[in-house]
Amino acid sequence: MWLVDTGNHIVSRCGSSTEWHTLIRHPLPHMSNQEVEFHHMWNLNSAKTKTGWNKVRMTCKVARSRFKYAWVDTCCNDKSSSAELTEAQPAEKCYVYLADLSPIPEGLRGTKLPKCRWCYRGWTLQELIASKQIEFYDKK
Repeated sequence: MWLVDTGNHIVSRCGSSTEWHTLIRHPLPHMSNQEVEFHHMWNLNSAKTKTGWNKVRMTCKVARSRFKYAWVDTCCNDKSSSAELTEAQPAEKCYVYLADLSPIPEGLRGTKLPKCRWCYRGWTLQELIASKQIEFYDKK
């Protein structure tokens, strides 16, 4: 399984006994060409020029206090390897970044969350069930 080091952002191949990692999901179909993908991580200077780098950077920043490694959906998946999907492991903590959710008052969150694109993806239920903890982040 490929994981990002939360301190230096370098991607490494790690075994199942590696210090537990985090997971983030964040569907942005309209900016798919700006996402940081697996092959971009081999040249961090280039990866940092993409709009999607902020997701990687912020995931590492949030996770760093508790985790040495993070699994980020867009850049830790080697799409050229069919074995990648079979290596998936449940995350200790799942950070869900909802780019289409504006900051809203605490009491109104239940009315806005079901309208987010994340709720309509194929893997949403599995992420909710497989993760021990989930934290949601709005676009701010």
